[in-house]
Amino acid sequence: MTPAVPAEAQIFSSSNVQLLYGDGFEDWYYGSSTESGRQTTVTFQHLSDFESGDVFFFADLMRGSYVDADGDPKGKDYRVYSEMAARFSPLGAFGEKPDGFVSDVLIASQMNRDGNGFAAHMIGAGVDLEVPGFTAANVNVYYRDDVFNSPTYQVTTVWETVWDAPFSITPVRLTFSGFVDVYGTDSDGADFHTQPQLLLGTDGLPVEAGLELYYHSNDAIDVRAPQVLLKWTL
Repeated sequence: MTPAVPAEAQIFSSSNVQLLYGDGFEDWYYGSSTESGRQTTVTFQHLSDFESGDVFFFADLMRGSYVDADGDPKGKDYRVYSEMAARFSPLGAFGEKPDGFVSDVLIASQMNRDGNGFAAHMIGAGVDLEVPGFTAANVNVYYRDDVFNSPTYQVTTVWETVWDAPFSITPVRLTFSGFVDVYGTDSDGADFHTQPQLLLGTDGLPVEAGLELYYHSNDAIDVRAPQVLLKWTL
């Protein structure tokens, strides 16, 4: 699903696979409510960064004994959800990116899908920010059209920061990253969704371990589901 781009135009590329297991999944609003509250997720992520923009894709394969809002079994034990976000930098395409707090201005788009008929399409604008102590930070504002609500807005913030903590045996790296999505709904107010991760790793090894908090809230629901995870960078 990543568009073909000449290799010489690519300045960064990264892929990873994550295994997550957590409790507290009572999110009937997003279809992730299970009989036991537990859910296992395998996630594949890919990011390609170019002078003229970037492409981010992820897919979640989720497993659990799913139930509906009344607690009745759905008769299925897996879900698939995916997103692809593509951004184009007019300034970067001409080699004219600005220096300063705002490091780029982009045209942003996003497409979301799951296996239950949900679809959302977005178009808007984004900015990359140079924030001290952060390896990445951006904010994107979209016009959002999904199958459940009238056209509305979405604001997405993405961040990553890394702390290096040297020890006598080997340097340890802590990474704190995540996103926040806020969008409007027809009858349930603003929908707030975030999944921050704190990972422990070390230079030279592709595997990191840590914690993630799944948090989803609007006027109809409030879900907090802590998860443990392993991340393997390919």
